[in-house]
Amino acid sequence: MTRWTIFTCVGLLLHACGSEEPKTAAPPAPPPAPSQPPAQAAAAEGPNPCANPQPVTLELEAGIMKTTPWGLEVTYAIEEDKKRGPSYVFLLKSGTRRWEARRNDANWNAKTTWRGFCWRGGERPERKASKLQIQMAPVCQDGKLVEMGGCGTALGPE
Repeated sequence: MTRWTIFTCVGLLLHACGSEEPKTAAPPAPPPAPSQPPAQAAAAEGPNPCANPQPVTLELEAGIMKTTPWGLEVTYAIEEDKKRGPSYVFLLKSGTRRWEARRNDANWNAKTTWRGFCWRGGERPERKASKLQIQMAPVCQDGKLVEMGGCGTALGPE
């Protein structure tokens, strides 16, 4: 770095900080919350999904966010791929965490887990459907969400 660059950076920094002293001190930041495993964090955000771990069928409309009984948010959009045809891109949200998944004819009924919840496509929709169904259920063991190990029997027997 040249001296000119250093002096310019220092000058910009001093200018950005200003010469006025703050009239009051900012309150101290609260201590960070203790970190929790994702499944426990999802459970803390809403009702305990393992209190009654029953599968539900969600009716979704393209572009409209739907909230599950467990506080997860789900929506989808239609994506056109010239080689593979249309697919559905699902967005799942839990707090600040987000996850996307693509579904098409080949993987429509495949079970997938995210943050302790198992989901799959419901009845196969018509091509580029603006409304469709998915099935979702919490994956529970001993009354707690389980993230590892797949769906098990959360959506019924294999």
